[in-house]
Amino acid sequence: MISEVAKPFAFVLIIFVITSAFARNSGGAINPARDLGPRLFAAFIYGWKEVFQANNYFFWIPIVGPIVGAIIGVWLYEGYSLILKRFSNLPNVVNIGSIEVHPQVKLVDDDNQLMITHKLTTIHS
Repeated sequence: MISEVAKPFAFVLIIFVITSAFARNSGGAINPARDLGPRLFAAFIYGWKEVFQANNYFFWIPIVGPIVGAIIGVWLYEGYSLILKRFSNLPNVVNIGSIEVHPQVKLVDDDNQLMITHKLTTIHS
């Protein structure tokens, strides 16, 4: 298991490996600025037609992809919130606001580490 300190470094390493594996010399298309900026610069040097027709007109994917992904993400979030609001009053469904978290400390033998577990208590009103 990875420690809390190493998680940001692991995330950066994963993004770096993905970008390096699927990118050309100018970097990957994860960020639209990393693709569109060098492409515009190359368009001034090599010509507009050659740069934007490369790879079957791939230039629009890094621009439109994050916008479409954000819209789909908002729809999923709003839909999930609507489902929770609509079906939260059914029997055998615990309201999230009625749960209290009481930390309970337990000693774990693995490498003499201290592990905190949470005990959930449901409040019935």
